[in-house]
Amino acid sequence: MGNEGTNTNMIFIKGYDLENPKQQTYHVRAAPETHSLWERLHFRNYLIKYPEAEQRYEELKKSLANQYKHDRVADRIAKTNFVKKITDKSLLDI
Repeated sequence: MGNEGTNTNMIFIKGYDLENPKQQTYHVRAAPETHSLWERLHFRNYLIKYPEAEQRYEELKKSLANQYKHDRVADRIAKTNFVKKITDKSLLDI
C-alpha cells in the first residue's frame, strides 16, 4: 500500500459515469505479481478466515455508504486505516 513505485498496473473500467454510477459494470485491475495490488487478496482471505474482522469491515462500509455514495475516492480514503491494519495482520498470518 502507499507508493507503488515502478510496479505499474492497468485498470479497465466500463461504464464509469459519475452522473449514473449504476451503469458502471466493470472495474478490473491487472498487475505484475510483485505489485502491492496483490496484498488485497491477503486482505480478502483474512476477512474470510476471521468473521469478526469481516463484520467490522461490513459495519464500516455500511456507515460510509450514504456519506460517500457517489464519491469512490473519499470512500476509499475513509477505509484506508482499517484496510491497512487488516492487511498488515494478514501478511503476518500467511
